[in-house]
Amino acid sequence: MSLLTQLNNSVAEGLLGESGARAGGMSSLVLLFELEQVGALRPKQVAELLGLTTGGATKLVDRLERQGTVTRTGAQAGDQRAVTVRITDEGRAIVAAARVGLVERLDDISATVAEMHAVLVQYAANTDAP
Repeated sequence: MSLLTQLNNSVAEGLLGESGARAGGMSSLVLLFELEQVGALRPKQVAELLGLTTGGATKLVDRLERQGTVTRTGAQAGDQRAVTVRITDEGRAIVAAARVGLVERLDDISATVAEMHAVLVQYAANTDAP
């Protein structure tokens, strides 16, 4: 379990780094990565993607909008159903920095996976097969 935690932490550190601090955490980065790929999401889709309530998704988008990493478009006279969330150039810069951070962590991740493999092989060797 410790090795799995190390792997998860290494991935998170690689993605988050300085860019994650600016973006607001893993949920923010997941949203920014998705928006970069798909172009736009409705708030309900943001909530579904991140496993949040619509209120939680709205708060996240509000924060990212204040930071300048996303923008809302398409609202018509207060009709929130027409709103879409789109990534900005600042958001794209954060995604690019997160990718660089992840690439820098690949060696750590590979070493952890190799260590996990060795532990599993040792465990299997010490387990009596039926």
